[in-house]
Amino acid sequence: MLANCGCSNLSKCGGCACCILKNLAQQISSQCDSSLNPSLFLLNKGTREPIRLISGVGDNSTVFQLLKFDSDSCCAYFTYVDNLGVTRTFIIDCRDISFIAMGPPGMNGNMA
Repeated sequence: MLANCGCSNLSKCGGCACCILKNLAQQISSQCDSSLNPSLFLLNKGTREPIRLISGVGDNSTVFQLLKFDSDSCCAYFTYVDNLGVTRTFIIDCRDISFIAMGPPGMNGNMA
């Protein structure tokens, strides 16, 4: 899906995670079909467990979908569905992400 990042390590938002998110955001916007947006699992640098924002759901990691990527601020905007079924927004500096796992689109019931 993302064979070559094409990002320079000299760019402000350098690094693998930033590059993948930048390219994924471009692919999503060019497809004009947000239902093709893959589900994502994220791991912060320095941690061992994927990000879990939903309490009371056991050991399940939060499933995110990329909303947009801002290459000026290096902020990645994601949506996720909380345990009440409400779609929420999560914003993180892409330089703080060490791992991204992609799953099928709509895995969290959110087609944003």
